[in-house]
Amino acid sequence: MQKTNKNIMKPKQEIFGNNGTWTEQVQLQEELQNIGYNIVSCCTCSTTFIHRNGADIEYLICPYCGTEAELCNFSDLFYNGMPEAD
Repeated sequence: MQKTNKNIMKPKQEIFGNNGTWTEQVQLQEELQNIGYNIVSCCTCSTTFIHRNGADIEYLICPYCGTEAELCNFSDLFYNGMPEAD
């Protein structure tokens, strides 16, 4: 029996619930940042990972490819002012 993706024809809001807009994703990321976590993309392999925030953190190491770089080289997954996807 072939599996089908039941979400193919559903509206985005129905698939993602109340977190389906870019604005809401930015808000969720900001909530995570406020409790001490952040979601970033690796500057080398583009993999997404979570790290702890802190004033003493200067470098991150990607848990997937092992790249070690300054915090500023790992971009936030969502952020204020980012362009929205079509």
